[in-house]
Amino acid sequence: MFRRVCTRASLALALLFAWGCDDEGGDSAPVEPLPEYSDGHWAKAQRGVALDDEDVEIFSPSAVDPAAIADDFGLLVMNRPFHNRLTGCPSEAEAPMHLPRQTAERLLDRDFAAAGVDYQNIAVNVDLLSPGRGALLALCTAGNTPRFDNNAHRAAVLAAFEDLARLPGIDHITVGLEMNRYYHLSIGGARRDDDYSNWVTLYREVYAAIKAVNPAVKVGPGIHWGTFMRLTVPEVAAEYGLIEAGSSVPDADLKAAVEFAARRTVWPLLRAGLRSDAAPSADYLAISMIPRQQEPPFNGNPAGEVEAEVLRHYQYVPEVALGLPVVLPQIDWETQSGANANSKGTYLTLLKKALSHTPIEWAAWRRLVDIPEILDGPINPCGAYTGDNQTRDQSSLYYSVDYCFSGMISDRAQIRGVYNIFTANP
Repeated sequence: MFRRVCTRASLALALLFAWGCDDEGGDSAPVEPLPEYSDGHWAKAQRGVALDDEDVEIFSPSAVDPAAIADDFGLLVMNRPFHNRLTGCPSEAEAPMHLPRQTAERLLDRDFAAAGVDYQNIAVNVDLLSPGRGALLALCTAGNTPRFDNNAHRAAVLAAFEDLARLPGIDHITVGLEMNRYYHLSIGGARRDDDYSNWVTLYREVYAAIKAVNPAVKVGPGIHWGTFMRLTVPEVAAEYGLIEAGSSVPDADLKAAVEFAARRTVWPLLRAGLRSDAAPSADYLAISMIPRQQEPPFNGNPAGEVEAEVLRHYQYVPEVALGLPVVLPQIDWETQSGANANSKGTYLTLLKKALSHTPIEWAAWRRLVDIPEILDGPINPCGAYTGDNQTRDQSSLYYSVDYCFSGMISDRAQIRGVYNIFTANP
């Protein structure tokens, strides 16, 4: 038997999203069998290629031919920060030049045009969290510790997405990457779960604003699957009395635990309540698939120590998406150098199988090409993103070094096995 309880946070979310709490319980359901699986390969139209100005540095017919790349991918994907604070604090007049519409347009009109990159379909994933996932990205006018109940920050985010919706050729906009991390984030010793409901209401406003500007563009929120399964599911399961705090969820209770967690952090983004007539607020759910490797179900092995446990880990992705198509905006198996790049292909093979029961709208690897790490030269391109790999806390605006080695192609134009696995046809 399990017991359902309501904490102050869960009650606030329940009232906001018209989902109640009660004291009813029941016996754990039997373990659901795993679905049937296939190799999970994606058609060209489902394959996106993530490009930026670093990728085009290596483009040439003798190195990486953009025409050959275009034959393998049906969608151009651009990962853009809401605002790159590495540029400092520009004046109010200059600030718009650092927002997603303007940075994406510069890539299209300058870098990509010069390199011969041309795609009919364009997706933009806008990151609202810092690379270290320890802070919100915001304009300098929003202060040092912005929140989603900060009216200046809300207005700036809303205006930026309205502007992005006017980008010529845009088909998909992902509003925030891995935003369920914010539910668990602590800044200055204070948990930000109290601000998560403000994020939900802002996301809904952004969705409506984009649709008002460009009804044809598809819009969806972004979450991180590892965070959902590793943090949200057990936390909410313990709150509802399914498990003791600090313990893992047994397979028999996993579906119920996943549903409770999705009600808390995901479903409010997809529609305004659970009634059948609730207004939709998403066209897809974007799920980043960059796992914490040393934790279950992988435990350091990209093939998974026990394949069935990996398959169970992803079993309820379609249910969490409420039947909407799923987008995989960023996929990677993190490595600290190019020496272990073969593990990326091993991981992708298993991930594709594990998601073969899921309707995938499109998927993209984290990067196409590695960023060179030149430690003994006057310029280290990787260091511009990692701060020369200095020790930094999570609120840092810098990436960890694995970002530089997240490509399907090395910085010396060597095509890795993961590229061939990613582009394999059904």
